[in-house]
Amino acid sequence: MSCAEILTLVLTFALVSITAFYAWSTYRILKANEHAVEAIRDQSKELTRLNVYDKRLRVYDAIRGFISDLLRRGTTDDEKLMEMLRETKHAKFLFPVDDDLGGYIDLLYHKGLDLEYKEKELSSESRPCSQERREKLAEESYGLKNWFTAQFDTVDSKFKKHLQL
Repeated sequence: MSCAEILTLVLTFALVSITAFYAWSTYRILKANEHAVEAIRDQSKELTRLNVYDKRLRVYDAIRGFISDLLRRGTTDDEKLMEMLRETKHAKFLFPVDDDLGGYIDLLYHKGLDLEYKEKELSSESRPCSQERREKLAEESYGLKNWFTAQFDTVDSKFKKHLQL
């Protein structure tokens, strides 16, 4: 074997060794990057979950506050109804569609509006109504107040799975 052939073999072996080392180190760097990206993804999910949790808690507090105020005062008004809608307007984006919290908030709004109108008609002196009508309004108003009282448990059950840490 001549010196040139030996030199060619040594250089070929050196080139193969360097290429193998480069491939191995590149593979290790890619694996390390995958782990770093996964850790960042997990951290991002956790931060998003905590951020969404805070917003969901605000929706929950707004609904419970609305119901508490309604039961304390015995009725509601346009201002309180609009405040509840304003404070819960993002609920449809914060909760899964299948939970239909947007529909539930609409139901609270419409029942509150119904109660407000019944209470106004009951207390109106400018528009007197018959005793039979008053009794019917009082019964319907009482039923709505009972419905709102039961909503504390309903709200808790609807939000429970979304407010677990």
